[in-house]
Parts: sequence; structure tokens; C-alpha cells
Amino acid sequence: MVDSLGPSAMLLDPEIESIVLAFFALVSLLLICFLLELVFICLKVDRVIDWSWQFLFIPIWIADGLVLWITFYRIKNNLMNQTPNNNREEEQEELLNTGKYKKRSSHRQYLPLIELVLIIAFQLLIVAYLDNYNIYLPYTVLPYYGYELIHTFTVGKRGWIVRSTVLIQLTCIVIYHNHWSLLFIPIYFLGIFYAIKLWKQYKQTTVMADQQLAQQAKLLVFTVSIIYGVSATLFYTVLGLIIVRLEGAISIRLSLILIPVFVVMGIVLCCTGCCLPCMLIASSFSPEQDIVDPNRRITSV
Repeated sequence: MVDSLGPSAMLLDPEIESIVLAFFALVSLLLICFLLELVFICLKVDRVIDWSWQFLFIPIWIADGLVLWITFYRIKNNLMNQTPNNNREEEQEELLNTGKYKKRSSHRQYLPLIELVLIIAFQLLIVAYLDNYNIYLPYTVLPYYGYELIHTFTVGKRGWIVRSTVLIQLTCIVIYHNHWSLLFIPIYFLGIFYAIKLWKQYKQTTVMADQQLAQQAKLLVFTVSIIYGVSATLFYTVLGLIIVRLEGAISIRLSLILIPVFVVMGIVLCCTGCCLPCMLIASSFSPEQDIVDPNRRITSV
């Protein structure tokens, strides 16, 4: 049976299965925290409640605590797995071959903790500014700049377009936050950039020599384009309504504007909290197990 399942058979391993289920549980908890935070923000902006922002950010503090605990747990496991080598010759050979790499890895394992601390500091400064503490607005984004700087050393050029756009967008909001429709120009260009990138990918599939491979590539690009089109339409519709509300052109409630966000996050939460774990657990049961008649269970032992 294991051979018939192929690569997915590794999910039947109890250790891997428990790790995947724990991952689904963690993602579900984080999604619940973010959903509660969005609900609190909507109630605050719509003037239904008059709580301070430090209380409204309690779900975010809980999510930060979970991520912080996981980060400490990961660092602790990495330190426990580093066994000392008592052999002098093996030590010297290891120093020549992989010593620099291990030293670099031992330093890099603390980078996620530093990044998380900077993100929490950024959140604290934002909350303090929203609660009308005497904090200069540009100072609130300094921890995020530090996070992006360290994150660049960690991941390199991967995702640099999105990260650069976020930095430019955040800087524009901090420096000049009057005409909201103009401030989100970097986000507009980001959507256009990925649309053009998908179009170039499709054009590349038309010049492939292998027709079967070209058809598969076209199908993949077409599927990704549909997903991107639906996601971009929802995102920019919500963003446009938020911009119009910020400029005072309409007086629609924020809770109504974010209905698509609640629907999407609810579907994802249903998948990570119920559907995917149930599918994983169901796949761990072997259909080839012998079913013993209830009247013969005692005699069959």
C-alpha cells in the first residue's frame, strides 16, 4: 500500500503526521487571532466600542507569544542537537571543511528571534502612537526597517520586490498621509508587475518545442492567472473601498468593507482546522485491514 501511494506515503509516518497536525493547529490558532483582531479593529473604527488600542491588540499579543515560544523551542532543539566532537583530528578536518559554515549557521539561528523582537517592538510603537502617546510617527517604523535589513541577510534577493514595495509604501504613509489614493501607487504598480510577469510566462509557453510540455505549462499558467485575477480583484476592491472611506467620500462601515477578507480567512480556517487534518487522519487508516465480524472477534484472537 505504501508503494502505491508514492511520495505522499511519508505522511503516514506517525512522527511526520504529528508534525503536520501540529502545524495545522498552529496556523488555525494564528488565523483565529488575526480574525479576532480584525473584528476588534472594525468595532473600534466603526465606533461601536471605545477601548484603547493596547487592549484591542490582545489577539496580536497572543499570536506573538505563540510565535515567540516556537522560536525559543526551535533554538533550544538546535542547541541540543549540536554534539561536541572530542576527536582532535576530526575536529580539525571539520574546522577546515565545514567549520565556517557551522559557525555561520550557529549565528543565523538567532536571527529569527531578533526579527521577531523587532516586529514586536514595531507593534508596540504603533499601539503607543495610536493611544496618543508622545511618539514621533517616523520613529515607529524604525524597528521594521531593522527587521527588513536583517531579513535581507537571511533570505537574500528572494521576494525583494514585495519587500521593497512594502518599505516604500510604509515610508510614504509615514511621511505624507493626506491623499490616500496617491499614497498607494506602489501597491498599484506591484499588481501590474505580477500581471505582466504572468503574461510573459504565458508568452514563453507558446515558443516551447515540446507540445505536451507546452500544454502543461499553459494549463499551469492559466490556473495561476485565474487565482491571481480573483485574488487581485478582491484585494484591490477592498483597498479601493478603504481608500474612499479614508478620504471621507463615503461613510460605509469598515466591517462591511472587510466582508471578503472575513470570508476568505474563514474558508482557510475551515481548511486548516478541519478539512485538511481530517483528510490526513483518514489517509492514515489502511483499507486493507481485515474487518472481523463482531460475533467472531473473541474467537478470532
